Amino acid sequence: MELDRRELLTELGIFVVALRGFVACRKLPEAGPDTGASLDASKPAAAAPAWKNGDHALLPMQRAVLGAAVARILPTDRDPGAADADVIEFIDRELARPEHSKMKDAMVAGVVALNRNSQRNGVKSFTDLKPEEQDQVIHMVESGSERGKDFVFMLVILTLEGFLADPQWGGNKGGVGWAMIGYGPGTVDGETPTHDHFYP
Repeated sequence: MELDRRELLTELGIFVVALRGFVACRKLPEAGPDTGASLDASKPAAAAPAWKNGDHALLPMQRAVLGAAVARILPTDRDPGAADADVIEFIDRELARPEHSKMKDAMVAGVVALNRNSQRNGVKSFTDLKPEEQDQVIHMVESGSERGKDFVFMLVILTLEGFLADPQWGGNKGGVGWAMIGYGPGTVDGETPTHDHFYP
C-alpha cells in the first residue's frame, strides 16, 4: 500500500525533536583526509564566532549542493517539497550555531563525498546531475561507509526539521510544511488558522 506523504510527515513530525536529540548526542566518525574536515570529537575545535540569528555557515557551492540534496530527500510532487519550504536556509542557519560545529563538519564532508561520487558520472558537481542520478549518488554515499550513512541520516533529519519547524528559523517558508499536515501554530485541534501573520 502506498504511503500518503501528508500522513507520513504528520507522524514523523512527532519524532523530529527526539531524533534531533539523538543526532546531537551521537558520536560522529572522523572524516578521512580527502574531506578536509576532522570530525574527531577528541580534537579541539577552532573557536567559533558568536552566533546571532541570521548567520550562515555554508559557502555558496556547499549551500547549492546541500540544497539539491535536500530537494531529493523531500522532492516536490503534488505537495510542496524541501525546495518550496526553503529548507536549505534553515540548515544553513543551524550549522552556523557554535554548538553544531561537528554537524557542520559532517555536512561539509558530505558535500565533498557527493561531488566526488558525481565525478563518476562525468560531471564536476552534484548539482549538475539529473534528479535520478542525484538519487543514485546519495545512495552511493549512504552505502559506501558508516560516515556516509551518518551524513544521509543527519540530512534526512535536518530536512524534516526544516520542513516542519517554525518559519522564524528559516525553513517552512510561508508555513507550507504546517499547511500540508494541517497544523496551525497556537491551535489545540491542529486546524490551520485563517490568519497568516505567523509566516514570514
